[in-house]
Amino acid sequence: MYYVYGLHDPVTNELCYVGVTKDLEKRKMQHLCYSSFALHYYSSVWQDRMRKSDDIVMRVISEFLNKKEAYQHEKELIHHFAEIRHPLVNDRHYLSHNRYSNITLKETFEATQWFIDEMRGAK
Repeated sequence: MYYVYGLHDPVTNELCYVGVTKDLEKRKMQHLCYSSFALHYYSSVWQDRMRKSDDIVMRVISEFLNKKEAYQHEKELIHHFAEIRHPLVNDRHYLSHNRYSNITLKETFEATQWFIDEMRGAK
């Protein structure tokens, strides 16, 4: 079974990441222990936030028997969230879409409640 899952901020409950895995627990630990998000400032801030809370809220969105279908659904979800300008920390979300500038990235992420909370706590 392949799982398309979402990672949610443990405080604000905002969806922040969409991924695919066969092993939910193993993947959750990978997210907590390793740099598994995009390599931009906002993903680093969110990953630090997850490590500080020592928790990631992982929810299954869909289940698939076929790997190709699972990855196709993940791609569609990431594209959907990009279209509605809902920021995800996936590297395939903004960074691989040339139509998103750094200004758009900044404006979109800095409007999220988790980022606002994190910046308040950093001061």
